Amino acid sequence: MDVKASDLVARALALADLENTSFPTASENRTYINLAFYDVFQEAINEGEKYWFESVELVDGENDLPEDFYQLYDIKIVEKNRRIPRKQRNMGIDDTWYEIKKDKIILNKVPETAVMEYWPKPFELDPIQEGDVDLDFPNNIFYQICALKLAEYYKIKQGADISGIELLLENAWDTYYNVLNRDSDQPLTITDVYTYRRVI
Repeated sequence: MDVKASDLVARALALADLENTSFPTASENRTYINLAFYDVFQEAINEGEKYWFESVELVDGENDLPEDFYQLYDIKIVEKNRRIPRKQRNMGIDDTWYEIKKDKIILNKVPETAVMEYWPKPFELDPIQEGDVDLDFPNNIFYQICALKLAEYYKIKQGADISGIELLLENAWDTYYNVLNRDSDQPLTITDVYTYRRVI
């Protein structure tokens, strides 16, 4: 679902009752969009949102992490449907495990090709960029949550009461969770989360 950044801002300003104001500037808008989207994105992938899912094959030994790597879901040997565990203190060189070191991921004692499933970094708008841009959302309810989160940032900046926005956000998240679970017979359960870094 593509939405113009300007439309997201207009929706958020309306929710925050700030339509007739010079606040915020274009640069502030982009910064707040980044913050709002990051918050919603993180919550969504923690709940198993698969919209952005990416996968890459790995081999035994040292592998480069994808440049867009953000958060790991799991690593498994597909043919055997076998998950590879993260290295623990009690694991040695004869055990099967993976380990992430900086921009590398190391597989140990994995005789077959493995597949890593992960979430890529969320988008980040350049605050000094000019012009409108298209933003990609999984569905309408996700877009509405982003608009509400953006409105919350606007209200916080203005020192205004956010209780009404918080209630709307809570209800919107409940709807989102219901949609997420309805659309999947077996919702994802995050079993081994590794987040590379916050990008904002």
